[in-house]
Amino acid sequence: MSIDPTPRETFSEFWLGTRRLRWLFAAGVVLAVVATLCEIAAIALFGHITGE
Repeated sequence: MSIDPTPRETFSEFWLGTRRLRWLFAAGVVLAVVATLCEIAAIALFGHITGE
């Protein structure tokens, strides 16, 4: 018998402890996607301006 918790048990304990902060996780994911889209737009704009 192993005394080490499984990854599933660890995540379950972590997830229960973050009940009030879950909206921050969601906001972080949304902001990461927006930042990625802004980077892609900046690269495309730079390519358009330099003619490449």
